[in-house]
Amino acid sequence: MKRKVGAFFIGWIRSCLLFLPFFLGSCIGVRYLEHQESILYSQSIDGTDEVDADDLDNLYRQEPNSRPPLLPWAPYVAIYQWGLNRYDQEAYRQERAERRDYFDSLQQTVADQPRKLKRVQRQRYQALNKLDKSITEGNLAMRWGEPLAVYDPNQTAYTAKQMQQYLSNRGYFENVVTFQASTNQRLTRVTYQVQEGKPYKIDSLVLVTRDTAIAGLIEKYEENSLLKIGDNYDSDVIEDERNRIDVLLKDHGYYTFSRNYIYFEADTSYLGDRKVVIRTLIRTPEGQDHHKVYTIDSVIVTTDANIAQPGTRLRERSNGLVYQYFEKEYATRILDRRIFLYPDSLYSRSNTLNTQRQLANLDNFKFINVKYDTLGGEFIARVYMSPLPKRQISDEIGLLVSQAFPGPLVNVTFTNRNVFKHLENLQMTGRFSIEGVPQGDTTTGTSTEASVNASLFFPQFLIPGGEQFKQRLGYANPRTRAQIGYAFNNRPEYNRTTVNAGFVYTWETLRGTRYSYNLWDLSLIQTQDIAESFQTILDEQAAQGNNLRRTFEPSLVSSMQVSATYNFLKNPTNDLQTAYLRVFLDMGGTIWNVISPTSVIPESLGLATFQYLKFNTDFIRYRPLRDNSVLAYRFNIGMAGSYDQSNPVLPFEKYFFAGGSNSIRAWSPRRLGPGSYRQEDDDGNIQLQFDQQGEILLASSVEWRRNIFDFIDGALFVDVGNTWTFREESARPGANFEFNRFWNEFAVGMGAGIRADFSFLILRLDVGVKTHDPAFPIGERWFPSEYPYNQPFMVNNPAYTLNLGIGYPF
Repeated sequence: MKRKVGAFFIGWIRSCLLFLPFFLGSCIGVRYLEHQESILYSQSIDGTDEVDADDLDNLYRQEPNSRPPLLPWAPYVAIYQWGLNRYDQEAYRQERAERRDYFDSLQQTVADQPRKLKRVQRQRYQALNKLDKSITEGNLAMRWGEPLAVYDPNQTAYTAKQMQQYLSNRGYFENVVTFQASTNQRLTRVTYQVQEGKPYKIDSLVLVTRDTAIAGLIEKYEENSLLKIGDNYDSDVIEDERNRIDVLLKDHGYYTFSRNYIYFEADTSYLGDRKVVIRTLIRTPEGQDHHKVYTIDSVIVTTDANIAQPGTRLRERSNGLVYQYFEKEYATRILDRRIFLYPDSLYSRSNTLNTQRQLANLDNFKFINVKYDTLGGEFIARVYMSPLPKRQISDEIGLLVSQAFPGPLVNVTFTNRNVFKHLENLQMTGRFSIEGVPQGDTTTGTSTEASVNASLFFPQFLIPGGEQFKQRLGYANPRTRAQIGYAFNNRPEYNRTTVNAGFVYTWETLRGTRYSYNLWDLSLIQTQDIAESFQTILDEQAAQGNNLRRTFEPSLVSSMQVSATYNFLKNPTNDLQTAYLRVFLDMGGTIWNVISPTSVIPESLGLATFQYLKFNTDFIRYRPLRDNSVLAYRFNIGMAGSYDQSNPVLPFEKYFFAGGSNSIRAWSPRRLGPGSYRQEDDDGNIQLQFDQQGEILLASSVEWRRNIFDFIDGALFVDVGNTWTFREESARPGANFEFNRFWNEFAVGMGAGIRADFSFLILRLDVGVKTHDPAFPIGERWFPSEYPYNQPFMVNNPAYTLNLGIGYPF
């Protein structure tokens, strides 16, 4: 019997292998081919040593149809063909003509009713635009799908020529590119064979120009040149050098200079032996031997450019600038610090752009334009500013998803600009939200939050210092924020009220690094109505030496915070190619190192205080891939600890938590860890009922994102991480960090997600699967048998976690 079963399976496998090519062919669209056609199935490049093959990939003139990873299936082709079989372009043309005639007739009917006419015109535009799209791009299925990638040898030959040109532009003038196309079962695979050859290198650099002033300026900044002797010849670097020289000259008074005056000549015959002489030629205007240098004669600033009223504007001089306005609304002393154009200074393109940028950062002006007037023999800089409304109300109604289940969110903001005539902005915000929070594995409670906040923004640092010092700070967009707020949070476990006040300095560099220094942050916290079950947990942990319950006593939390966010891979040509590093340091209770809490806080108030340090660094990178997908990954590391001997705990909000839609997505929010600690019910089953705080955080995520069709994106992800404590806790065995075992206590979750990208809003649905659960004994952590993985649609299945979110997880 066993032999028969074995023979049956062997025969079945052989049959599958025999018919596999035919099955694969039908899956990727072979049945749609005409006679003697084949499908471009794959392309590859061999032979590259110095040149990045990914750069050559971008030169493909023809791309294979999109397929899911590891699957020989082209679903978009089937979608396209389904739409093509039902597509009638002539019918769309006829429908468009009928709709056009209908709306033209309707417009004549309502011609004397402006409001209705405007509505009809809008409807006409939308209807005809939709039909035009169907005529030119096909029906909805055709737009969502992909036409069959029928192999075209002419496109392959053209790609090879493009690769040769690319290599020549990189200095490989002796390159050879050939290709080989092999077809089997009407599937064509193309391999490009690249022989780079030896590169030509820069041996000499020569500057040629009749303008001695420009020659001297370029030589002065020669060390900044992008062309270096010994480097490979590269046409892209030459183009970047052209732009550098253009910016350099425009920052030194050459207002009318154009990059078209800059030429480069590459001579490979003069020295031989693959050596290149590059000559930089800067021509002068016809009939002249030099370019004119422009010096600003005067700067005129109009602060109410969008206001028209009878009479002439008043004028005021400040710091060499001339301000004009119908009514003085803004302190010119503050505006002086954001304007970097001065009489008797050379024209500078960079100073012009920085002036526009820093004036816009004041959030008091809608438009800022800088124009230069050369009439009358003078060179006048004119700055035009159009004010924003003095008072403005904005509201936001949507969904909040920060923990588990979405709920309504209402946010109303009132802004009063230029409160004290020194460009200060007062912002008052009211917020109300309700969302679902998990209570164990199978039940859900609600969390209600309400808050009001008032912030006063000053466009300067409120610190001692002379005017020259504050003038130099204008490039850094300095701001000071004084804030006060009240928040109420009603959770199933407790109610919590917080009164908060803070004083924050923010600034940024020209390269985009943002800094924040919270000089002092005070929070008065009151916790009430603690649920009996939660209080029991706190008491049990306290009996075993865990003082967590002290974080729920009335307390006064004081801290200083410093943070920096650095974008060190900013790519202006590709928003997806970027990387961020955020560093955060929170120093709590530092004031109690100088004075005793009892000297300023009456004991009758019974307020607990805290002394702690918290550090967190978060690195995020987005890397575009060649198949129109993006690989995103993240590393999140943090540590927090108390150094207060009398109260060795942290404020509850200062702990680290793991799990949730923006963390380890296979676990419910805040329910993972710490370490290998296992929450159990009376029967010994895992019970994820309460938040689990930690003092050490190690987490990482990798996510592959790709557009599926139109506004729907898909993702595959792997999340790894956990939290730990510094000390052993008898109440939570296994929670502490140990070097000899922490590596085996990483939780691993993997899954897939769907995202609806509406441009202004991204809705996200992720399903995470618990792959490695550190709550189980060693040897049972990978795909624990206690989890019913074979029942993915079972309600409240602990092996799977559904996450709803707004925006990307990171």
